[in-house]
Amino acid sequence: MSFIRTLKDGKSQVIKDIAFCTLLKGKLPAKNKPIDELISDFDKEVSKVDKTVTKDALNNVHGDWYEWLLAISAWNYCAENKKANLALLTPNISQFDIARLYNDKLYNLIQDLRDKVLKSSSVQLISSNPDFVIIDRKVVNAAIKKIEPITKIDQDAISLIENSFREFSGKCDFDDIHGYVSVKTSFRPDRRLQIPHEGSLMKAIYTCRLPIFSTG
Repeated sequence: MSFIRTLKDGKSQVIKDIAFCTLLKGKLPAKNKPIDELISDFDKEVSKVDKTVTKDALNNVHGDWYEWLLAISAWNYCAENKKANLALLTPNISQFDIARLYNDKLYNLIQDLRDKVLKSSSVQLISSNPDFVIIDRKVVNAAIKKIEPITKIDQDAISLIENSFREFSGKCDFDDIHGYVSVKTSFRPDRRLQIPHEGSLMKAIYTCRLPIFSTG
């Protein structure tokens, strides 16, 4: 199956999921292969298939490829280490508000905080979701009875790492989420600002509500 499509304007576009599976030949990459080298190899293979694919077109898929590689590695590490927490890939905030991972009591407190900040200062405590959330192993075990390692890179594997967040909606207490992670393939100015922006807003939620959480 071809992983290049031609758009109406005549430009070539990389179909990111099909390309990912095809370029990896359905197999996990070598553990000692640096990710930047792996993605560079992907780019070279894509260019062999279609020389008209632009650098911008490739940059558009690098982020997803990078996140998928990290998410698969994190999933397999959790599967192979029975006490390990899970670094879970999160979707775009337009698909899912990451605050929904918390139980109803905590989610309502976060919404109350957002509403009060918006009313008092016209600032929205909502940003893009961090790329990963680290969830405590006991919650993982309760939501997913047995984590099987990913051994084949195909559409099912991508679907698994992209949709497993749904299993944790409304199930996390305050201490069940150990942290959030942002990953970037580019450090252009807007990307550099996105990391502290996301971090500051999550920190604000924890800092403002910690006294309430800790005292019950």
